[in-house]
Amino acid sequence: MLSSRVDSIWTAGLFLVTASLTTSTQGGTLLTVAGSTQVWALPWPQLASLLGVALVAYAVLPDRRRRSTHVSGLLDAARAEGRLESAHTTSHVEEK
Repeated sequence: MLSSRVDSIWTAGLFLVTASLTTSTQGGTLLTVAGSTQVWALPWPQLASLLGVALVAYAVLPDRRRRSTHVSGLLDAARAEGRLESAHTTSHVEEK
């Protein structure tokens, strides 16, 4: 397996890779083979960071919705209780 590394450059996207291999002996060149292909280079550190952000968002957002729904339910209950107290207080005032 052949590999190469270029420091300070993040790989990303489609790359054209060209390779050339020349065999030789002490008597001279025997064979030269060249080829090229296209490969996808994936930026693994960035993909891992993006996955981490997505997982945090997935963990936080449903909890926030659930909490919002819970608070909304508590507010509705408090409003209903306030209406009952208001009706009860109003009926006592009218009786006097």
